[in-house]
Amino acid sequence: MKKPVELLKKSCREFGIFLYNQNKIKHYEITQSGEYGIRMRLGDLGTVKFYINNKLEIKIVNENLAENVFEEILILWEIFRKGNKYLKGIHIFVDGSFMNGKVGYGFLIIKDGIVLKKSFGKLGDEYSRYFNLRNVLGEIKAIIESIEFCMKEGLTEIHIHYDYEGLKKWANLEWKAKNEITHQYQEYILDASKKLKIIWLKEKAHSDSMLNAFADRLAKKALK
Repeated sequence: MKKPVELLKKSCREFGIFLYNQNKIKHYEITQSGEYGIRMRLGDLGTVKFYINNKLEIKIVNENLAENVFEEILILWEIFRKGNKYLKGIHIFVDGSFMNGKVGYGFLIIKDGIVLKKSFGKLGDEYSRYFNLRNVLGEIKAIIESIEFCMKEGLTEIHIHYDYEGLKKWANLEWKAKNEITHQYQEYILDASKKLKIIWLKEKAHSDSMLNAFADRLAKKALK
């Protein structure tokens, strides 16, 4: 059986060819970095590092790409792995973070493979009585803020990528809302659903979804 890094190296080569065929780079170079890493230079754009674990989960770390270029590379990696149809339409990736008694949120909205909106923020003291919900409170806020943006833009159909099952089950009345904040969230989604179609897409928690990870970084950034 091949070592994880050998599988990663093969994927990086294929990704380099994919980027070349997309006219994003003119050449690339890959070198192994430690037992589980690959360093990949993307022509004149700069360098990213890929890491893989024994579960074959992959993480991409920016070394010196411009932030907007790194965002594009993450999106292209997901399209490369999951196919051209993966990010067709409006796709929202959300996350929340809880650190040092504070709650942050972040979301990324992608339209047909291009970043339409990204945002993050910290919840104020008016939410403090709900901080026991920890990062879930941030995820709720991220969904509401992203939907607000989409409705203002006149969008009629969105895909929300989520990992905590309650986000969908409260929305679809599968779970009873047992506190004020989840009740408000439930009512908000029911009302919003009259104005736009919401498609819920479950992402495995702590998986190697690069776009979920990007939303997570936004949520953490809000608390720095």
